[in-house]
Amino acid sequence: MEKQNKIVQWFKKYGTYATAAVLVVAIAGVILVTGLSANVQKVNTSAKNPVVSVGTIPLTFSMPMANAQLLKDYSSEELFFSKTLGRWEFHDGIDLVSSDMKVFAVADGEVVDVENSSLYGTTITIKHTDGLSSVYGSLNSTVLVKEGDKVKAGTELGAADSTATNEAADGKHLHFAMIENNKKIDPANYLEFESK
Repeated sequence: MEKQNKIVQWFKKYGTYATAAVLVVAIAGVILVTGLSANVQKVNTSAKNPVVSVGTIPLTFSMPMANAQLLKDYSSEELFFSKTLGRWEFHDGIDLVSSDMKVFAVADGEVVDVENSSLYGTTITIKHTDGLSSVYGSLNSTVLVKEGDKVKAGTELGAADSTATNEAADGKHLHFAMIENNKKIDPANYLEFESK
């Protein structure tokens, strides 16, 4: 009886903390299992112009670099360690490299911005249909388009470089991002990727 009273007293005193700890462990377990089972993606460099239906107008998407290799994937949930900044952070685009570093428009659209961003270096933004935009960062300063230009999928925009100050330790690469209705999204939603 005395042992049972001690257990009841312990639960009265520490029960809330014990319940909270069990919930935290359970939630962490669910997050861990979900994260481990997530489908990992890589660039399918052999894909030829995948067609994605967006709204009522089908857009044809191509890769922003020929024979691209994935340097760093998109992540809104998994943290990546930034060698440049010395901290863990999310990655709002994909980083690509190729042998010639030439960068191409992924779909038809209009160049709405050419800027020198303090984080992403020389950057081009192309507006497509249905609230979609593509962003090409870390380009060298010699861009081949200007604001207002209409471009087709495959139009050469310039060449990737190491102008993205927040990713300088990663060397020359293209930081490519997609925006849908003013929100950054995973480029794999519109580009042809395959499972590793």
